[in-house]
Amino acid sequence: MIKFLLVMMLSFVCECRFHKPGASPPMPPLTDLAIAKRGVCPEGGGDKNAGCGYWRKLGYCSRDKGYYEFMETTCPATCGLCQARPTEAPKARSARVNINECLQVHNSKRRLHGARPLTWDRSLARKAQAWAFILATKEEMKHAPPSGAGENLFYSATTDNKISTCKDAVEAWYGEVSDYPFWNPPNSIFDVSGAQIGHFTQVVWKSTKKLGVGIASIKRGFKTKTYIVARYTPPGNYEGRFKQEVGNSVMALK
Repeated sequence: MIKFLLVMMLSFVCECRFHKPGASPPMPPLTDLAIAKRGVCPEGGGDKNAGCGYWRKLGYCSRDKGYYEFMETTCPATCGLCQARPTEAPKARSARVNINECLQVHNSKRRLHGARPLTWDRSLARKAQAWAFILATKEEMKHAPPSGAGENLFYSATTDNKISTCKDAVEAWYGEVSDYPFWNPPNSIFDVSGAQIGHFTQVVWKSTKKLGVGIASIKRGFKTKTYIVARYTPPGNYEGRFKQEVGNSVMALK
């Protein structure tokens, strides 16, 4: 809020100024030679605020704008006041998977629909982790080639360096429950017009017994992107089996 007010105040001051006859003209854009004479930007790139690019478009880097000193300390790289450091391309990283959390959040949802609890499968988890890493590296959402396992995918992007968790993913998948027509079970996941239900139905599919999850992330600018892959066996979402596989209430386990 304070930063926003500061920008607004400075904008107001800028609008009230005028160029006096005989005064020094506005500072011209820095040439490559001028930039080369300046020091290298500090670690982290030099800029301290995500709004630097926007402020530059408004002309805030010019000396005659009233808050050049603010931009000099806050956005030196964007304003060309230091040489940008060469940076490596961002690299994907595998994230720790909390197995207990993954099982607990899945099984708590399954209980609501009369489905037995899942158990952890290391082989599924290894394959899920490998695919999550590929997705993070390519920064894309795409199902893996058919492997005999069911698969749910989750993606998030945050600006607070937070890496999403199994709980985040399952809560998002289970949110599709509000679109599932329990009174008239579909024949396939494509039968519900204008809605996705396949992630929810895979989570609570009664015949599924095993689970494996992989998580990977990549830092791109101010965003931390998380990719979560869950693998299930036997797989769910078989055509024509939704009525018996997706329970519509809490039922006694048999």
